[in-house]
Amino acid sequence: MNARIDTYLQKEHPLLETIDRAKAYAESGTSGIFVPGLSADEEIKEIVFHVNAPLNILSLPGLTNGTKLSF
Repeated sequence: MNARIDTYLQKEHPLLETIDRAKAYAESGTSGIFVPGLSADEEIKEIVFHVNAPLNILSLPGLTNGTKLSF
């Protein structure tokens, strides 16, 4: 099951709430989280660091420019 978290589509400063929700989903047994609208490298790194579940993000212009993201 992939849990979708729409905080980046609805909130002005969504990072902390996103991490809290993602942790709750991961602790409940989800196989991964999907955060559409997330695009800042530092915020992606923070979520990956704090959440024990694979992170899926929506490909946006400039985010996936042919280079591999490594966190």
